[in-house]
Amino acid sequence: MKKILTATILLTLANGLFAATYRCEPELQSIFGDRVQNNDFIRNFKPYTIVFDEKNPKIERCSFSPSQNRITCDTYDVDRVELDSNVNIKKYYVFRSQFDVQIFKEMSYIENNGRGGFQIGKCKLVLP
Repeated sequence: MKKILTATILLTLANGLFAATYRCEPELQSIFGDRVQNNDFIRNFKPYTIVFDEKNPKIERCSFSPSQNRITCDTYDVDRVELDSNVNIKKYYVFRSQFDVQIFKEMSYIENNGRGGFQIGKCKLVLP
């Protein structure tokens, strides 16, 4: 029975049917390359990124909106995914909005907004 379960899991992974979801929260944020936001900014606006790594991957970027007095999210279709198996980095590109998210094997991440800013932090695997 254990062999059948293992074989089923491996076939599912090989066929790309297994979808992973990552929730990434920043520990550091830089705007325009040189102005680093302090932890108060991150605590107040609670930004985070969710990566839906599935057949048609998506990225959701969320943060607190003072005008709506709640956390709001924008969802983007990922245009391209690259996997560097030499260093175990997976990179998700969103061309229309000029940003990318890189997730490293130890679950750290970098989000490059394409306009001189970035976020660095940790991701957690969220089970579907």
